[in-house]
Amino acid sequence: MARHAAASSLDVVVGGGSLAGLSAALLLLRAGHNVQLYERSPTQDRSHRGAGIVLQRHVLDFFRVMDLAPPDAMSVRCERRQYLDREGGVTRKEDYTQRMTSWSVLYKALKDAFPVDRYHSGSPVSGFSEDKNQVEVQLEGGASVPADLFVAADGPRSVVRHQLLPDVEKRYAGYVAWRGVVPERELPANVAATLMGRFTFFHGPGTQILSYLIPGPGGSLAPGERDMNWVWYWNYPTDAELAPVLTDAGGQRHADALPGDRLRPQVWEQQKERARAHLPPQFAQLVALTRQPFVQTINDLAVPAMAHGRVALIGEAAFIPRPHTAASADQAFANALGLGEAMASVAPSEVPSVLKRWEAEQMQYGQYLQELGQTLGNRSQFGDPRQVLDLSKLKNRGRPADAPMGTARSGS
Repeated sequence: MARHAAASSLDVVVGGGSLAGLSAALLLLRAGHNVQLYERSPTQDRSHRGAGIVLQRHVLDFFRVMDLAPPDAMSVRCERRQYLDREGGVTRKEDYTQRMTSWSVLYKALKDAFPVDRYHSGSPVSGFSEDKNQVEVQLEGGASVPADLFVAADGPRSVVRHQLLPDVEKRYAGYVAWRGVVPERELPANVAATLMGRFTFFHGPGTQILSYLIPGPGGSLAPGERDMNWVWYWNYPTDAELAPVLTDAGGQRHADALPGDRLRPQVWEQQKERARAHLPPQFAQLVALTRQPFVQTINDLAVPAMAHGRVALIGEAAFIPRPHTAASADQAFANALGLGEAMASVAPSEVPSVLKRWEAEQMQYGQYLQELGQTLGNRSQFGDPRQVLDLSKLKNRGRPADAPMGTARSGS
């Protein structure tokens, strides 16, 4: 990876080694800064995690700037959206080209590009202290690392955000996303005939499901080796309804996500019964064929500020957009691209003022995605999905150029 000489090299600490942290770390390293990344997970290999991602502009911009894999090498091209009725018939089609990939493909590309000696696994950030000259980042176990810039990319349960903004907490939206993948080669003929090569949706009362092809294990794009990814939104408006779903086979209640290997069998059997009762047959079959489903709550979170002295909150440490926007990854890469550009030629003394300038555009994008996600999600789950939705009436009219319009488009 080519490095560009900075006017004054900064000592940078990045807390969090997922997409937001790695993308920011790579861009800051490219700018010539001394970057060290600290990740909570004890293993460096996290490439098996995650599911489908719709590639948006900022993700593609990042891979171009970093001269990493071109879109054709990491995604499945989809040229049509379609909408099914309850019986499985196609009610509407739209020509709409998009590229689909997976979390694991993006993560592996970033992880492989980042120097292994700068990625510190099993080293979670526990907090920080700051004065006008530097920030001291504390790690669990008692060690600390000085920095000119601290990039907090520690995700939805960010300890850094909690220290800075203890009153900002995520809010449960009243529904969950069930997710899963089925190997392409295992799709029944009728399911493949309807879903292959298309971004497919079904909207029903209080529910929505969608599917698209993504790269298979190891990032394979070969026909027959890819995966059909699906996301199914289902309402659990009260905690009494949600609690059984998030309680694992050992009786432990989880906060907001549960992988399939820990789901109680009766919970998954009940959800498959709901699929047969409420979904088109192709989607019901897709759900039934899924070996390792997982479930996560849909939450809203938005910070009032991303720049705090020498500390920058990025990715889901700052905003959690609902997945209807298809833009959680795009937001992370947008934050990182902006940060890399802003910090290209910065002296240590200038970091706080430069972060404030960086913050303005990033806050605009985060607020836009927050409102877009709530509008799309509430319409899908609690409104009439047949109504035409005029996204121009969003209160936040300052939509950044080329910002996503979401997966649930007007009138879908």
